[in-house]
Amino acid sequence: GHYREWVNKNLEKIFREIHEISYILPSHGPAYRGDDVKKIIDIYKMLGRGEKKPRKTVIIYASMYGFLKEMISLLEEFLEKKDLKPVIYGFTDTYHPPISEIITDVYDAENIIIATSTYEDYISPLIRHVVDLIIQKTPRDKKILLIISYGWSRKALSLFRELFISHGF
Repeated sequence: GHYREWVNKNLEKIFREIHEISYILPSHGPAYRGDDVKKIIDIYKMLGRGEKKPRKTVIIYASMYGFLKEMISLLEEFLEKKDLKPVIYGFTDTYHPPISEIITDVYDAENIIIATSTYEDYISPLIRHVVDLIIQKTPRDKKILLIISYGWSRKALSLFRELFISHGF
């Protein structure tokens, strides 16, 4: 995420000094050895480059009254017909998906669609939190579609759009 540009720089340093790595022993998670070492190094390189999975589309939405949830179902059908691969995360009154999973999927997505209703002339606080993490932790080279439902003011859309533009998206 945030330090991804340093991953490959440091791997290059390591490989200048050490030509064969037998073990990877992260400070958290399992230890790797044998054939798994090369697989893990390849994953680190891919993450460090910020590679995208072609056609992967992550949809994140917050639906207070169910309207956006219905719209996202229609959007999902449309994207599948266009051979895009939607991964959907919806915040509703009864369910909040794990944010770590959202960020993991957004990281290697080619496209991001974020839909929210207007909340006091701005976007949903839950979506704002997710957007802040996306801005901090993901590569900037993604196509983004912002969808805002509103009844009386378009101000939220302008603020939402500016949030991404001001951070290089």
